[in-house]
Amino acid sequence: MPSLSTIKRVIARHEGEPGLVPSGRTSDPEARYRPRGKAYPAPPSGRANLLQQGDFVGPCYITGGARFYSLHVIDAATRRAALEPLESRQDEVVLGAVWRIWRRLGIPRRFQLDNEMCFYGSPAHPRGTGQLIRLCLREHVEPVFIPVAEPWRNSLVEKFNEQFEDTFLGAVELRNFRHLKEAAMSFEHKHNRLFRYAALDGRTPNDAFAREHGRHARLRLPETPTVTGLPLPHARKGTYRLIRFIRSDRMLDIFGEKFLVPKQAVYEYVTAVIDVKEQVLSVLLDKKVLATIAYEP
Repeated sequence: MPSLSTIKRVIARHEGEPGLVPSGRTSDPEARYRPRGKAYPAPPSGRANLLQQGDFVGPCYITGGARFYSLHVIDAATRRAALEPLESRQDEVVLGAVWRIWRRLGIPRRFQLDNEMCFYGSPAHPRGTGQLIRLCLREHVEPVFIPVAEPWRNSLVEKFNEQFEDTFLGAVELRNFRHLKEAAMSFEHKHNRLFRYAALDGRTPNDAFAREHGRHARLRLPETPTVTGLPLPHARKGTYRLIRFIRSDRMLDIFGEKFLVPKQAVYEYVTAVIDVKEQVLSVLLDKKVLATIAYEP
């Protein structure tokens, strides 16, 4: 079976076509409410590596039936992309893939992700910070988690996922995992060198990066060839944030743990910022602090 994020992406792409039930049609009046036209606190993304978006595609299958996942990361400003095929989504495997991608794209200021467990940790320990969050905080990267069930908030990497599914999975016969990695690297180079984006005034990602690179300081790259110090301990400082839509119950969901927020937040997007050093959860609406909550690990 494909992953939940892949299923949601396919349904969203074809919503309204015959045979599909519209996502808003349900007996639950709260679930029917879709937040259209609401101010969304999107992170800034105006220059290279200010924001990267990451996502998984899979499970996918090599000829013969072997299963794999593909981790995709794209820079929001230049559209430079990188991908890493993985045989599993265990912590060390995912961290190694992120590290290799950062060695090609550079380490971002913020890393925007959906709410898959392999990204945040475990709902059994929502305050525990998973290994990827710890890696980000160690490298002075702020993880940003988009609202639950709103994959379009990661639209750039979702579009790249579609390219991957349409022009790679459906066009390349994958003989084994080694061949898969070689073909994936070739696909990455081809995208960055040849694919032209209207949002970049017809430039390719490499052209956009060259232009950005001439304007700003050099990108920050990992200093070691592999991730060191695994498994990573709890971070002692840094912040990570979650963007959430608050419904009439006024509940803010932080990886399964619920917090009651002020009524001003109802039917609005808020940003929950967790400060690891201060052990405080701040709830922001339009950049104004609505509430602060003690948040000990």
